Amino acid sequence: SEIGLEGFKRIFWWEYVHRLLARTIGLVFLIPFLVFHFRNILTTSLTWKLAGLFVLGGLQGALGWYMVKSGLVSDPRVSHFRLTAHLGLAFLIFSMEFWLALQVLKGDTKKNPFALAVAGIVFLMALSGGLVAGLRAGHAYNTFPLMNGKIFPEDLWLLEPWWGNFLWNVATVQFVHRAIF
Repeated sequence: SEIGLEGFKRIFWWEYVHRLLARTIGLVFLIPFLVFHFRNILTTSLTWKLAGLFVLGGLQGALGWYMVKSGLVSDPRVSHFRLTAHLGLAFLIFSMEFWLALQVLKGDTKKNPFALAVAGIVFLMALSGGLVAGLRAGHAYNTFPLMNGKIFPEDLWLLEPWWGNFLWNVATVQFVHRAIF
């Protein structure tokens, strides 16, 4: 579907504010980090962990640019793989920040296998949701729990080779996303 000038302006401003917010977050992170580092308030271990998070934030910005670049073609849609990678890196950064905050507040945190399993499932669910969003699969199957009146939609295995369905088939991608729980 084509968008007019007003639709483009709306998308442009959302993206512009998104970029400004990301840069602001980077500065809000970097300035206190440098102050704490040069005043020797941080341990060596914490300094390296925080520096790694900052680098990941920079990589997130580069990945965002790479994602947007995929949509600057005759069909202005970003790659669903790049969109999902951008989302996945955001979740990874958030998870690492949360884990680091727990370590700072509580000391050494033990790795609970159940908690790690739940976190892994949530991460996979989010990544599969990125594929659903990128493929616009919600437009094709927008009823729940059935997909067009069926538990297993007829077009679940349309593509050859079979594994391609998990990456490019709208029905399979959304089915997998719904099945993760």
